[in-house]
Amino acid sequence: MIRVLIILGLMTSFSGLCHGQQENLINPSALFKIKAAKVLVVGTFHFEYPNLDAVKTDSLDQIDILSNQKQAELKELIEYIKLFKPNKIGVESFGNPNCTERLRSFRNGNYTLTRDERDQLGVRIAHELNLDTIYALDAYPIYSELNNVIPDFIDSLSTDFDYAHAEIDSIYKDFFSYDGALEKSIELLDYFMYMNSKAYHKYMKGYYYLGDFKNSKYSGADMTTIHYFSRNLRILRRIQDIVENENDRILVIFGNSHASALRDFITDCPTLDYIEFSELSNIEDR
Repeated sequence: MIRVLIILGLMTSFSGLCHGQQENLINPSALFKIKAAKVLVVGTFHFEYPNLDAVKTDSLDQIDILSNQKQAELKELIEYIKLFKPNKIGVESFGNPNCTERLRSFRNGNYTLTRDERDQLGVRIAHELNLDTIYALDAYPIYSELNNVIPDFIDSLSTDFDYAHAEIDSIYKDFFSYDGALEKSIELLDYFMYMNSKAYHKYMKGYYYLGDFKNSKYSGADMTTIHYFSRNLRILRRIQDIVENENDRILVIFGNSHASALRDFITDCPTLDYIEFSELSNIEDR
């Protein structure tokens, strides 16, 4: 009995020691003294509605960004984004169109802005902030390169893989139905607040974990890796490439499926400071 009590006493002491040590642990963030460049990712829908993405917008739910009403709303959205005070702007482009050339031609009165969000947001914000460059930040995924080297293997992965599936239709039906109607029924700033929220991005990225992601044993997961995730990680690398110092404030304008992935990648990167779209009114506190 005495032996049992001694053992129990030792165990209690050890437990108390461990608990005391845990209370004195340093938060990992305190161990990083890096001053990170700020990055604001603005996820958007494509104003021209090319409907090339997995999620398409019905013609009845499309808006005319050039209408007087939407131009007034766009001005409010732009003024809000400008609170971030970016010194660099990057957009979803591989270099064609060349948005820097568009910016300079627009500034000289030789270019009329199109419906394209790269014009309506990227060029307009760069012009109003007197910036002279718009960076093309899009990147092709490694899928394209692997397809040139091992085409038969890549072909086996891509069989029946098109980001469309009955499982996704079933699970996301209400979400996409509500989103489509909302896009047309509320003002742009309110809609951008909604679509750039953490909750929205969670389900936007979750779309890629269903349906064809489950193809075969691992083929769907591998295909998603070398396509969706590879492209977005390469976009992250391009963002890193334009960072010069911790004082940079980089505005990134991309389709919202990319923004949902970039949220996590940028948040996880110690040298970048992800800025929440909803918190721009308090940006000076960062």
